[in-house]
Amino acid sequence: MWIEKINEYKNNNNEYLNLQLEIHQAKYLSELLTDNFKFNVITTKSKNNKYNLEIKSNNDNEILSYEEFFLWYQMDFFQELISEEEGIFIKFNELKKKLLNIINELENKENKEKEDNEKISKLKTHLKIEMDKSNLYINELKKIRLLYPTFKSFEILISGIIIINL
Repeated sequence: MWIEKINEYKNNNNEYLNLQLEIHQAKYLSELLTDNFKFNVITTKSKNNKYNLEIKSNNDNEILSYEEFFLWYQMDFFQELISEEEGIFIKFNELKKKLLNIINELENKENKEKEDNEKISKLKTHLKIEMDKSNLYINELKKIRLLYPTFKSFEILISGIIIINL
């Protein structure tokens, strides 16, 4: 689910985002989370015009505090990402087992033909492509999962979302 959203974002976004930059992280995550949350900047009535971020859940229209949003990010979102990483890993290992069995059968064939060697080569290439793709997806999910390990770092995300929504 999340990897599809990441891929969709990358395919539909012409901007280059450097996830080492805080504002870029805020833009990226706020876009990824649009199905789950609506972010609205609220100006406080004071001399300094301070801004707060209203975080509204799209599921139940509940307004979350920063702490509740952080809890969702660290617990629910984290678990969703881990589950998706595990799913990708399991799916790849099933494919790997299947392809390696076929490769072994072809390699151990007594009367191996030229086409068998071509099939073996194609299967190995396919396995390498799928391995690289799985690793890329797992690393993408892991990168998001580890972006904000503390509440202090998460406050930077909140500030970034406020800035990009002004």
